[in-house]
Amino acid sequence: MKCLVKVLLVALIIVLSTILIKVSTDNRGIKSIKQQGYKINPVHIGLFGSRDFDFDEEGNLYVAYKNRVDIINPKGKVEKLFEKEDISIDFIEYSNKKLYFTSRFSLWCYDFISRNSSLLIDNLPNFGDYRESRLLAVKDELFICVGAATNNAIVGEDNLWIKEYPYACDISPKDVIIKNPSNEKQNGAFVPFRSANYKLQTITGRTPGNASVIVMNVNSKNISNFAWGIRNVVGMDYDSQGKLYSAVGGMENRGSRNVEGDLDYIYILTKNQWYGWPDYSGGDPITSPRFKSSKGKLEFLLDKHPTSMPPAPLYQHNRVSSIENIAIDRMGVLNIKDGICFFDKVTKSILLLDKNKVIREYKLPKQCEEIRSMKFSEKGLYFIEPQCGTIYKLNKDEIVPSLMCEPKVMYYIIAALLVVVLSLLWKSNIIQKNKK
Repeated sequence: MKCLVKVLLVALIIVLSTILIKVSTDNRGIKSIKQQGYKINPVHIGLFGSRDFDFDEEGNLYVAYKNRVDIINPKGKVEKLFEKEDISIDFIEYSNKKLYFTSRFSLWCYDFISRNSSLLIDNLPNFGDYRESRLLAVKDELFICVGAATNNAIVGEDNLWIKEYPYACDISPKDVIIKNPSNEKQNGAFVPFRSANYKLQTITGRTPGNASVIVMNVNSKNISNFAWGIRNVVGMDYDSQGKLYSAVGGMENRGSRNVEGDLDYIYILTKNQWYGWPDYSGGDPITSPRFKSSKGKLEFLLDKHPTSMPPAPLYQHNRVSSIENIAIDRMGVLNIKDGICFFDKVTKSILLLDKNKVIREYKLPKQCEEIRSMKFSEKGLYFIEPQCGTIYKLNKDEIVPSLMCEPKVMYYIIAALLVVVLSLLWKSNIIQKNKK
C-alpha cells in the first residue's frame, strides 16, 4: 500500500509537470502586447495551403484551398463543402447563403441551396503583375478588384508574364487619350510589349479593365465599373456607415518608367471616381518633385485627365510595397468603432488607424510571415497565416494578467512541488524506520 502511495505521488509529479510545462510553452510568441490589453491566439491550426476564409451568420467558418472549400462549424467539426479540380481559388466572400470566389480570370458562385457552382464572370484581365481579385459583399452588391497588369501602364522587361502573354497589356476601363508619341526604342502605354503610341492615340475603354474596382448586382448579375485609375487594391472593406475603403499599393521603382518616392495608401472609394493612375498617385501628379525616375523627368502619359485633382488618400503610409489587407472594426470590438486595421508586411505587424493616424501597433508571432486575409467578427479580428496553416484571433485580453502565464513561474512551481513531494516521501521513510 505504501509503495502504491509512492508510485502515485511520483505519477502526480510527472502529470503536473507535463501540464504546467505545456501551459507555459503553448502559444509562446503569440502573447498579447500586455500594456495595451490585447492578445493574439491561434483558433484553428493545421490549415496548410489555405488561401482565404469567411464566416456566415451562424458562426460557420469557410476555409478555401486551391480547389476546395472546407466548412468548420462552431464546435470545430471539419467537413468538405465542395471541390473542383479545374479551379485555383484566390479569395472567397460569403453573402446571403452564397459563397463567391475568384479563380484567376473568373468569378464563381456556390449556392448553398442547390449545392452547385455557377460561373458568373470569365474575362477578368488577371494576367499581369497583380493577378488575384479580392471580393467584398455589401448588401446586394459584390465588389471585385482588378489589379494593374504593369507598374505604370507600360509593358516592359520587368513584366515577367510577357513570355506567357506576349500580346497582353493594361486594359483601360474608360476611353483615354495618349498625350505624346513614343519613339522606336520606347514601349507605349496601354499597348502590348514593343508597341509604340502615336500622338493623341485613343485607347478604347472596356469593362472589366485593369487598375479598377467593378461591382456586380448579385440579383441581376449586371456588372459595371465602380472606380478606376486605382493601381493595385490589396484590401477592401466598409465601415458602419457603408463607406467603402481600399488599401492600395503605390508605383514601384522598376520598369521603363520607374517611379521613386511613391508610397502605399488607404482611400475612401466613391462611384465613378478616377484615382489618377498612371499619372497621379496619392493625389499628387507624377510630375511632382516628390517623384523621381532614373530614366529622366517623369511626364504625363494621358491627355485631358478625367479630373485635374484626383482624390487624396485618407492615409499615406511611410513606404511602398508594404501594406497588405484591410479590415474595418464596424462593431468596435477593439474599442475603436470603424477603426481601420491593416497588415504591414515589412514590420510584420498589424496597425490600427483612427481614421487618419496610427494609434496602435500589434506585433505578430515570430512564425507569422504573411497575412493572406483578415476579417472582423463580433469576437475579434481574425487573420490567416498560410505558411504555418493557422487562423489567429486578435481581441481584447479580458483575463486579468497572471504570473501563471510566465514559463519561469511554471518552473518555480514545478520545483516547489518536487520539494514538497520529496519531503513527504522522506518523512514517510523516517516514520517507517522509527516504527521498525
